[in-house]
Amino acid sequence: MGKIVYIEDDLKSHDIIRVFSSILSDSEVTDLKQSRNKIVKIKEAVSQNGSLLLISDFTEAVDFIKTSNLNDSLLFIVDRNLYGDGNCYNSDNLPDDFDENIFHEREGDYIIYLLHKKNYNIDSSLYILTGNSDSLRYKPEFKYLLSENFKENNIIIKGSESNSQIKSVIDNIPAIRYLEFESILEKNLYYIKSMEREFGYTQTSEFLKLIQKELNTTTEIKGALTTLRQLFEKIGASIALKIESNRYTHPMWYQIGNQIRHSKGTINMQSIIDYLGNPTTTTKRVPDKPIEDTLFRINYLYNDSLKVNFMVYHYFKTAWEILSTLIHNHATEVDVDLTKYLEKQNGVESLKNIISILSTYIKELILWLELIK
Repeated sequence: MGKIVYIEDDLKSHDIIRVFSSILSDSEVTDLKQSRNKIVKIKEAVSQNGSLLLISDFTEAVDFIKTSNLNDSLLFIVDRNLYGDGNCYNSDNLPDDFDENIFHEREGDYIIYLLHKKNYNIDSSLYILTGNSDSLRYKPEFKYLLSENFKENNIIIKGSESNSQIKSVIDNIPAIRYLEFESILEKNLYYIKSMEREFGYTQTSEFLKLIQKELNTTTEIKGALTTLRQLFEKIGASIALKIESNRYTHPMWYQIGNQIRHSKGTINMQSIIDYLGNPTTTTKRVPDKPIEDTLFRINYLYNDSLKVNFMVYHYFKTAWEILSTLIHNHATEVDVDLTKYLEKQNGVESLKNIISILSTYIKELILWLELIK
C-alpha cells in the first residue's frame, strides 16, 4: 500500500493534525502538538507512519521522486511555491534542467514536471496547492503536463478552506483508512464504501477483521458470529428507521411502522421479514404474474421505494434465522449449544462456511440499504 506524499515548505503541526487526523495515531498527534512547529520535530513525529510522508525541502522532494518507485506513492499533494524564505534549498544542489528564471517560487511546477516525466498518474493521483489557479491553468508549460482528464477539483486554492478540502480528499480514500486490510481491500472496496456510509468506520473495521482473520478456535468463531449478529441488528434498525420515516407518506407502510419495534424499542425482526416477504405490500400489482414464478420474483421490485426483491428477502430471512439460532439474545429464540456443536466432527469447518455465507449475505444487504429512499 502506498503513502500520501505531502510536499509543503511551510509545515505547521496544527495543519498536519487537522488534515491527516484520520491516519494519525494518538501518539503521533501528541508528538505533533509538542513539536512547537519545528519542522524537524514535525517530520520526526510522523516518521514511522505507514500512510504519510512529509517533505518540506525542495531538493529533498526532487531526490525522492528521482530515486523512488512512484508506484509506492498513493497520492501526491504538492505546494507550487517551495521557495519559502529562500533557505529551503541550496541553489548549488539544483538539477541541471531546473531553470530558476522559470521556476522561481514555482518549484512545485518542476516537481509536477518530474512526476510527468516518470509517468506518474497525474490525472487522478495529484493535488496541487496554489495561490492562483488561473496562472496555473493557463501557464504554457502545463498544457502538456495536465491533460483534459485532470480534474479541476484537484487544484486547491490556498486559504481558509484549503485544509478542509485536503482533509476531505484524505478521508475519502478507503485504502488509507483501512491499511491493515490490504489483502482483502480491493475485492471488498465497493462494499466498504457502502458500509462506512451506513454504519461508520468502527463497525466497518470490525466486519473487515472478521472476514480477513483465519478462524480456528471456538472463541474466535463465537466472536465472529456475535459480530455478525450485532451488525445484522444494525441493518434491521436501519431498515426500521427508513420505514418509519416514510410510514405517513406510504400508506402501505403504516401498519408495519407500528409493529416494527417492541415496547422497549428493540427491533421486531420477524415483522421486517414478514413485510419483505409479503407481496400484498406492493405499490404496483401485476395480477397476471404468479408470485411463485421465481424468475419474476427475482426481477420484480415489490416496492418502488424499498426495492425489495426475492433475493433481498431471502438474504435477510436466512441470515436472521441462522444468527438468532446460533447467537441468542432473547428467551424466545432457539437455544443451541454452540460449544457442543463445535465439538462435533467438522463442526468448526461447518461454522466457518456458515460465517462466510452470512458475510456475503450481509454485504449484499448493505448494498441494498443504500437503495432505500
